Amino acid sequence: MSGLDSQPRKDRIMPTSQMTCPDLREARRQRRAEDAAREQARRAAARQPGARIWKWMYTPDGDRLHDVGLFVDGTLYNPRHYPEDVVRAAIGAAMERRQVRRHVSAKQAAATRQVRRERRIYQLVQRYRERGAFTPATHCALCRRALTDPASLARGIGSECWSEVLAHLTTVEIARSLSQLDRGGPAEQL
Repeated sequence: MSGLDSQPRKDRIMPTSQMTCPDLREARRQRRAEDAAREQARRAAARQPGARIWKWMYTPDGDRLHDVGLFVDGTLYNPRHYPEDVVRAAIGAAMERRQVRRHVSAKQAAATRQVRRERRIYQLVQRYRERGAFTPATHCALCRRALTDPASLARGIGSECWSEVLAHLTTVEIARSLSQLDRGGPAEQL
């Protein structure tokens, strides 16, 4: 640690070992009041539009900073008076880590959405194969949007999603037909 956290406190006038019980109570009360005031100031600063305030963060060197932040206009929120270059470096590193986390999360979410959509398409195709028709509905079975087109209402799948289902259905039917031809049976029509 570089001593950023070891700033002297105002309420420690004498060593703790020499304080009497009422002195200790008063020192604790003052410390709690200062902490509450600092937390209230941090919350007020965080309510400003576009402000980004951290309760604590690590510097690139591994030191821990408390109550630092950045306002929209680029000014620092730094009530503990840490060196400005250290705070800006720590905020820059924290923002970069946040951006990387968001990027990775967005990629994972997109992959999950794609897998779920393919699973729904597969389930729809399986239902079609079992029933021989799609079920009429007022909302698309894939994207859950409201349907207005009469053809879409009849099949229960919107026109934008229908192309994907049709492509998958055609692929499944072609594969099934080819497998039946390989076995020597008649090919089924779509």
